Amino acid sequence: MPVLATMGIKALYYKVWGANDTDRSQVPTTGMTPVDVYQDTCSFVDKDATITEHKSETSSKKIVMKTKEGSDLVFSIMDPSKQERADFEGGTYDAQAKTYTEPETAEQIEMAFVIVPDAGDTLLIPCASVSAKKNTTYSKKGITLLDVTANPTLAVKYAENYTVNAGSNGQEG
Repeated sequence: MPVLATMGIKALYYKVWGANDTDRSQVPTTGMTPVDVYQDTCSFVDKDATITEHKSETSSKKIVMKTKEGSDLVFSIMDPSKQERADFEGGTYDAQAKTYTEPETAEQIEMAFVIVPDAGDTLLIPCASVSAKKNTTYSKKGITLLDVTANPTLAVKYAENYTVNAGSNGQEG
């Protein structure tokens, strides 16, 4: 019997869509990369609908139109690697020199996501527009987080018993 409640997060995987990836309608079956999600930061929430009311000046006629505005996947990556920063923020990661250079302007980044809960259906996002910002606290109890917001651009799917085939992308800190 399927679990009707979704609880906790077991894993979050992503894949950056490249310029040569033309079919973004399905979540990739291989090459997904896991990230370390910071505690209590992962949520998937619908945006409020836009409601437009049109009323007649001369009668009681009224037309109400509602528009769905989409959803936001929001999470924070704990102690992101330089490769993860390049993937989510744009910019350049040089594995040989072990350096990351931030982009000068915001880059258009699209990714696929798989979110596996401890219990419940797996969330499949085939394509989302991604923005990220660093969140570093320099103190004895501080940590570096990468706060990510992903806006799905295609239909989201939910699946039972979904298996992720993660791949290695040579990440280094």
